[in-house]
Amino acid sequence: MDNRDAFIAKLKAQLDEWNADLDRWEARTRQSQANSQIAYNEQLTTLRQHRDDAQQRLTQAQQATGSAWDEMKLGLEEAWARVALAFTQARERFNQQKAA
Repeated sequence: MDNRDAFIAKLKAQLDEWNADLDRWEARTRQSQANSQIAYNEQLTTLRQHRDDAQQRLTQAQQATGSAWDEMKLGLEEAWARVALAFTQARERFNQQKAA
């Protein structure tokens, strides 16, 4: 497996983890009280947008070859870091709300 394949596999695994987080949080949202549901739903909508962007970038990376891959990798890493941060912050908020 070359560096590109390993990198893409790593991103795919992270995307799968984010999808699992979204599934858990959606289930929790359905169980929450009505006033909490609004806040949960807003957070979930934002996270879905981030996840969709990450999925699109992953697809582009999978299709990139040669010099296009080299040019794309840095931008992909930066975008992926922003999405990862959004999910980390959301995880903290959901965990705080769960503890409350």
